[in-house]
Amino acid sequence: MKLRLFLVKQILNILVYWKRKAFLRACENPTQAQAQLKRELLSESLLPLPMKATDYTYYQSLPKLTRTPPVFFETTSGSTGAKKRIPYTPRLLRSFETMFLLWTHDLLSHSGIKFKSGRIFASISPQIGDSATDDRRYLSRGTNLLLSPFLASDLGQQKAKSGEEFLLKIAQDLVRARDLEVISVWSPSYLISLLDFMETHKGTLGLSDVDPTALWPELKLISCWTHAQAERSAEHLQERFPNVLIQPKGLLMTEAPVTIPWTEAGGCVPLITETLIEFLDEEDQFVPMADLEEGRTYRVVTSSGNGYLRYDTGDLVAVTGKFKRVPLLKFVGRSGCAVDLAGEKFSDLLLRKAFRGVTDEVTLIPELISGRGGYVVLSGLSSQVDWDEKLRSIYHYRLARELGQLRPVRLVQVPKPTEAYLRFFQEKGMILGDIKERVLIHDLTLAQEFLEWLAREYPSSQSA
Repeated sequence: MKLRLFLVKQILNILVYWKRKAFLRACENPTQAQAQLKRELLSESLLPLPMKATDYTYYQSLPKLTRTPPVFFETTSGSTGAKKRIPYTPRLLRSFETMFLLWTHDLLSHSGIKFKSGRIFASISPQIGDSATDDRRYLSRGTNLLLSPFLASDLGQQKAKSGEEFLLKIAQDLVRARDLEVISVWSPSYLISLLDFMETHKGTLGLSDVDPTALWPELKLISCWTHAQAERSAEHLQERFPNVLIQPKGLLMTEAPVTIPWTEAGGCVPLITETLIEFLDEEDQFVPMADLEEGRTYRVVTSSGNGYLRYDTGDLVAVTGKFKRVPLLKFVGRSGCAVDLAGEKFSDLLLRKAFRGVTDEVTLIPELISGRGGYVVLSGLSSQVDWDEKLRSIYHYRLARELGQLRPVRLVQVPKPTEAYLRFFQEKGMILGDIKERVLIHDLTLAQEFLEWLAREYPSSQSA
């Protein structure tokens, strides 16, 4: 395995040499690099560059966006919105592959971590029932061939009849991967849930105990979301893997890759050779990358190789520093995800400030009963937090409660709230990688569906 890893590193050095050099050169002159990319994207696009930021509805009825037709369409639905059908063109696929190759090469050659086996477990989209999802299609055949000997779980061998059967296959693969060195997942709560599943099924797996350190003594790095709503779960994950480096994922979405973790930078750097990245301030005015101010928050707008130009991602990033002449960006939440039942104007950012210092897993769910609003807190069985008191630190909520416009908080406690959250969205047909942890369910219809589901699945957990 050491010889194979050595050979792969040499191949990667050849494959990535010019990509890495171009990326670092672009970081020295981002304005020029983005201008060149803009010309390339517009030459491939059948549409002019919009004057304002666009959204999915702008493109969904258009039959063709680029001169080169899509290779396939990815149907995705987020935990904050309706389903979308995103075109994947050869250019967009190359962008995702470039991001993956740059990240892999940076880990192997520049992170300072001494890998021995290169064995990696990468989060896999479930292939349940008639699902035709195959994660291999995002990478070229050559990259798949290069990667496959190091995978702890074969991407092509995970067809299952149910979610439990799928998780059991994954768990069996992980038990066999004693030389595992890297885990790459989207949500830290997914890995936590997987460990809990292994604990529940340890007899079937031939284990007496699920001790991550004993199971994977060579594990060196976990790549996952660590910011915004995932921060608390990432902290819990670090407690379970105290000697493992947890590296923040870069910001990427179905529509485009945006940032990449970069060892030399000590943070996430915009992928300016692949995606045209623009920023909106609080007044919805475009701000040039060169004018971004450290400590401020901006909304990300992307133009990518699938023809989505000036696409408003809704993602908010904070500028945390600088690498060469590009900003370091940290994902801090989503814009437009607010709930206002009685003037309280709840948002993810506001609630995370109110819940600062709380270690409990929590999701806030709006509820309307006979036209009167209130909130349900989904939390763990051990929760002793006075949630209403926490929320009263928000002025407009306190005022609405004192005026009787909002009902008192209702608490729903379940053994594993994050697992319940993930199960609900999976049963709605979502892919695990699309499920983002949220402190607030902002869609009232979705909130009602979630509350009804909780009442069915956990009837004894309901409280007045």
